[in-house]
Amino acid sequence: GNLSSLRTFCCNDNGLEGAIPDSLQYLSELRIFYGGNNNLSGSLPPWIDNTTWPELTHLRFNDNLLGGALPAGLGSLTKVRLFDVSNNDLTGTIPAGCEGWNDLVTWWSHGNDFTGPLHANLFSNKPVLGAINISGNRHEGAFPSITGSPSLTSLRAFDNFFTTLPAGLLSSPVLVVLNFTNNELTTLPDLSAQVNKTKLTVVLSNNRLDFSTMEAAKIAGLLSVTLTPQKNFKDITSVDPQEGQPLVLTARPAGSG
Repeated sequence: GNLSSLRTFCCNDNGLEGAIPDSLQYLSELRIFYGGNNNLSGSLPPWIDNTTWPELTHLRFNDNLLGGALPAGLGSLTKVRLFDVSNNDLTGTIPAGCEGWNDLVTWWSHGNDFTGPLHANLFSNKPVLGAINISGNRHEGAFPSITGSPSLTSLRAFDNFFTTLPAGLLSSPVLVVLNFTNNELTTLPDLSAQVNKTKLTVVLSNNRLDFSTMEAAKIAGLLSVTLTPQKNFKDITSVDPQEGQPLVLTARPAGSG
């Protein structure tokens, strides 16, 4: 039959296998697509864009066997509220257009193999954004700003290679979970100035934080903070001693450890 007016398509937990069928692109009125917890394989099709699914608000392909990069057209969608592609084998970078998802409430892309830095405004100026989980990937660099996203309650970005925490962190009024375990952080903002600190649980173990930085975080007045263990500093990877010459090890800069 003609299903072009269908608005909700839910096929979670059905043991579906194989590629995502191209026939779905004709569901032009689709708002909600839930296809999680199956055995779908292949890649997300290139026709997922604002021309095919202009009304789409919820997209869920979590816990499948999907691989490859996200289609570039994904970023042309304008009404996305829930995005969940967690626990697949997806690769590549996040499409730039996703910065424009101003109605975003939930972003879950954890448990994949995404790489590269994230776009600067991916999570900023999202007034109803409540949850971010981007853990278990290979993102690097500075975590993007969360300024202008006052509804954020949880930010999980563990098991990546992020080097700094997001701008706007200190002024997030309802943030209660911040987990950046196993990244490459070397500095922290003044967490004692975080506006919701008495309700905030922070997990920052397995980074490269020095003692003074950890001490400041420990006494910042947070509800809970986990800081240990930390990774070893890797200032010196090898030394080639010369017979008859003094052994010289270069010191780290004062105040850095």
